[in-house]
Amino acid sequence: MLITVAVATYNRPTLLLEALDSIAAQTYGSWEVVVVDDGSQPPVERAVIEAHLGARYTLVRHDVGRGVAEAKNAGVHAASGEIILHLDDDDLLEPEALERIAAHFANHPELDCVFLNTRPFGRFAQGVEENQQKALARLIAQAAESEDDELTYFGTHAFEALLKSVPLPMQRPAARRGAWNIVGYLTTGLLFSEPDWTIRASLHCRMALTKVRLSRWRVDGQNFASRPEALGDALDNGVAAARKLRDQFDAESRQAALRVRKLNERLAQAYFDKAYYIWDRHGRTDWHSIMCALRISPSWRPIRFVIRNFALKLGLKRPSAAQ
Repeated sequence: MLITVAVATYNRPTLLLEALDSIAAQTYGSWEVVVVDDGSQPPVERAVIEAHLGARYTLVRHDVGRGVAEAKNAGVHAASGEIILHLDDDDLLEPEALERIAAHFANHPELDCVFLNTRPFGRFAQGVEENQQKALARLIAQAAESEDDELTYFGTHAFEALLKSVPLPMQRPAARRGAWNIVGYLTTGLLFSEPDWTIRASLHCRMALTKVRLSRWRVDGQNFASRPEALGDALDNGVAAARKLRDQFDAESRQAALRVRKLNERLAQAYFDKAYYIWDRHGRTDWHSIMCALRISPSWRPIRFVIRNFALKLGLKRPSAAQ
């Protein structure tokens, strides 16, 4: 079983080599690497890749950067493996990762996608680990169908549960080629496209999550714990991702209508989150986001929030996000 590891990279040569070395150190032998150089300056050199991987790679070069999603999609397009997974150029695979992935697919032919449980590392790892484990525990409680010593299997409730939150381990898929063909490529034009792909996959694929941590996620410089100024961009991304996802579904049938309702709730929540963030950071009411939330999925929460904003001006306490 040939496994393709697609690595999209841009201007991070030192980190890229660490990622490639983690692939070269795998205990499983049947693998290839597709490196997608998304406009790096200077370009990634073949001689450098060969020094770390030998001849088991394909190099795809974009002379002008096209963004993470398009770079990752190019990696899937160039892959030859039966199983395809992405490795970010600043992350690492554990030595036994590919061996375990191959075994899971061989032992469970019904599975379309196996998500790699991941371990954050770096200066901010402890806080990120706590948050991710809480999010993952909630998802498993809501959507897990069964489990064994190696895997947690997800059933029909995964779609609705993932609309609320897609924990980081559920953004690291190793999927059969057929699953990539059915679910489609990553959605372009988003800051983060992996959660969107996972939600779509939950409607088409039999999915599982590894219990063993098979990848390592570098959080320094990448996470909001180390870059709080990026939170605003992430909230905008939440709105864009929810809208793009909703627009992909046809509301003609009753089942589709239920999905669209849930997707509308997710989009409205994304607008509300943005409004709360702007109030919390800048002390002003984002009327556009509030009205969008009310129009898309009416609820009392935005109304209570506005009332509390006015109450605050009268000297009452600051509104709480939980209210």
